[in-house]
Amino acid sequence: MPGIVKKYLFIIFFLTAIKLLATTYFIDASSGDDSNTGTSITKPWKTINKVNHFNFLPGDSLLFKKGEIWKESMNFPSSGNSSAPIIIGSYGNGPMPIITGRDVYLGWNDPATWTYLGNNLWYREQSYNPQRLWINGEEVLRNEVVDSLDGTRYMWAWENSRLYVYSVSNPATSFSMMETNVFYFTVRFENKAYIFVQDIDVQGGYSFAFALLGCSYITVKDCNIGAYSRQGILIRDSQGVSSTYVIIDHCELDSRFHFSYGKNKGIDDGIQISNGANDCMVRNSAVKDFGHTGIYLKGLSSSAKGVYNNKIYGNYISGENVTYQRGIGTDGLENKCRDNEFFNNIIKNTTVQNQINGNNNWIHHNIIDGIRNSPVRTFATARGIHLQAYGTNMVCHDNKIDNNLIMNCDEPGIYLRRDQNPIVHNYIRNNIIINCGRNSRDGLNDIAITIEDHNLIMTNYFYNNCLFNGDETAPVVYHRGTYVNAANFNNQVSTMDSAANNIQKDPLLTTSDSLYYYLSQNSPCIDAGIDVGLTNDFYGNKIFFGNAPDIGIHEYASTTGIPSERETNTNKFSLEQNYPNPFNPITTINYSIKEKGFVQLAVYDVLGKEIAVLVNEEKRRGNYSLKFNGNNLPSGVYFYTLRVNNFVQSRKMVLLR
Repeated sequence: MPGIVKKYLFIIFFLTAIKLLATTYFIDASSGDDSNTGTSITKPWKTINKVNHFNFLPGDSLLFKKGEIWKESMNFPSSGNSSAPIIIGSYGNGPMPIITGRDVYLGWNDPATWTYLGNNLWYREQSYNPQRLWINGEEVLRNEVVDSLDGTRYMWAWENSRLYVYSVSNPATSFSMMETNVFYFTVRFENKAYIFVQDIDVQGGYSFAFALLGCSYITVKDCNIGAYSRQGILIRDSQGVSSTYVIIDHCELDSRFHFSYGKNKGIDDGIQISNGANDCMVRNSAVKDFGHTGIYLKGLSSSAKGVYNNKIYGNYISGENVTYQRGIGTDGLENKCRDNEFFNNIIKNTTVQNQINGNNNWIHHNIIDGIRNSPVRTFATARGIHLQAYGTNMVCHDNKIDNNLIMNCDEPGIYLRRDQNPIVHNYIRNNIIINCGRNSRDGLNDIAITIEDHNLIMTNYFYNNCLFNGDETAPVVYHRGTYVNAANFNNQVSTMDSAANNIQKDPLLTTSDSLYYYLSQNSPCIDAGIDVGLTNDFYGNKIFFGNAPDIGIHEYASTTGIPSERETNTNKFSLEQNYPNPFNPITTINYSIKEKGFVQLAVYDVLGKEIAVLVNEEKRRGNYSLKFNGNNLPSGVYFYTLRVNNFVQSRKMVLLR
């Protein structure tokens, strides 16, 4: 026993010593000086160059002053450890500190560096493609073909290590400013571990704004990442070392590319997890307006360890201001993109189908709403979920597409398309697919599911889906060249396809906004699903109540906290959906009580941490309304819960900045 006591006393002493030895360093771009100690706000460092060449110890903190801007690239030099991570954050008042790769285009104002081609076209030597360009403070659009520059729509191009600009005279004299992305990565962590990054705004980068290469146990929380960059976050291997246990949490990734163009115009993926990354998480974040995929997992290297066991959940993905972007995607060689899980995400107003390949990936309880065909493509792009094993040795097998709500797509909700590799043993179960095929370029109007006729598409399973486009008997499936309704589709049991228990009825969804959808009392989806091994629905309710799981994202039951006529106390108390939702930063919450009681109304984050108590007192019967201000909160998903006597009800809301 004395030995055990001594052991624990030593551990306590050791941890205390680490804490006492830890140092906080401050950095201020305006009033700092790299000759300072950096250990107080009165003697801060000035540059990130100082940071890049300093040896931080486990437990140290590096704090950037709010309201300041650094036009430098950070290649962080140190790691923490499991007992004492390094903290990177901010101090002071004002907006987040900015680290940016957008800067003045070096040498642009020297007339001698520009060569005139004629037709108002000028060029100068430029070794890399900076992807995005700003003239006189305004971003201008790039095109791939130099001869297409017209000074109105397209202002610049990059080709064969030259940057071309449309200008009526020498750009050095006709413009007042020219800016580009000057760093490949703006912030980079390579082979680092145990670091916590919070409240930093990382911008620019002609490859990625933020790169995590061969890193482990790094958390990036409450950050803005990706403005003015080509791509937002990269998580991958380095020198054969995979990235593991990386967490992206409550971050906002907005490219701020607001042209009605996307593909090949200087923006690409919001978050890319590639080649070597496992057991990572991207959660409760917002990804907006990138030009390829919002969150993309790919394992295309046969020599890398692969992308596996990653979880992507609780995110909001949209592409309203660009004309080519999908929400999510997985691609991979055999076992190189596997066992990843996408759930509880909201994907709205994109222009390209969510593309699911690789093997053994699970896509469940997502809302996919409003995919429209891309105006920069002549072919169909707007399927809800697309399975297509294109590319040499790519695979698409044993993926599970379960309990999603897919709605309002120009093309079919789920599409299995032939290509050079097999699409086999994929499971499509318990999905609600409604109002899809609304404006099909392939002539597949009002079709929910399409399975092309090809011998490489085989032994896929379609069970217990609700397919509806306003008619209970009209065709909703295009099956190997034949239009069939759900009843006839259920007769397909062969070596090629297996379909059973699909229904063709109005799911009777109810919603108080455009984000969350619940099954109403008489929905045919109640108890009509199949058990696929899931334990919670989109709203966190347990599965299942009743005789069988429900179809869709919502498990309907009196104990779920979702308002419904089944609830015996609905007539006494009710909590309405906040409005507007999403909100920024103020929203209204209404509730009513029909009998006197002690009322508690509180807001929680997705981990269950109490954020704010809005009401905590006895109330008389009546209708109540209050404002909630999320001004000090990061973008993300939150819950608000009403408790009155024995009544408990929760709803979900999204703060988008």
